[in-house]
Amino acid sequence: MRVYAVVHGRDWRPLAPGTVSVFVVRTPFTGNGDLTGIPQLPQGWADALKADLTASTPGAWLANTPWAYLDATKPFRRPARAVDPREAQVVTFDVTLPATWPPGGWLLLALVHADTDPLKATETNVATLVRTDHHVAARSVRRFA
Repeated sequence: MRVYAVVHGRDWRPLAPGTVSVFVVRTPFTGNGDLTGIPQLPQGWADALKADLTASTPGAWLANTPWAYLDATKPFRRPARAVDPREAQVVTFDVTLPATWPPGGWLLLALVHADTDPLKATETNVATLVRTDHHVAARSVRRFA
């Protein structure tokens, strides 16, 4: 499966691609369009996510939660070019999801951290987080026969 995360800058100065990290996490999706029923993120998730930029075994903070990295072996990607407000960048994740899908599909949560615009969220409620933090976007995916 190929997942595209589209990012753009929010400053008049372009961000160097090496300073921007895009993560995608997933959890089973209940199918509610208002994001109710989505499991909360664990406390301290933003700091743990940033720590995974240099961790030798990233993702330990996701253990015992319904959340997982979309790609556990390479949890983040960097854009190919500078991230500018005038031109969106596409970051691609080529992954194999589990053969058994949850009945409602998956909720994918894209999380963007930049050195000059760091991810600092403390909110654990996904619906609130998506609506209030420009570092976060959510999409659901379903499998059709």
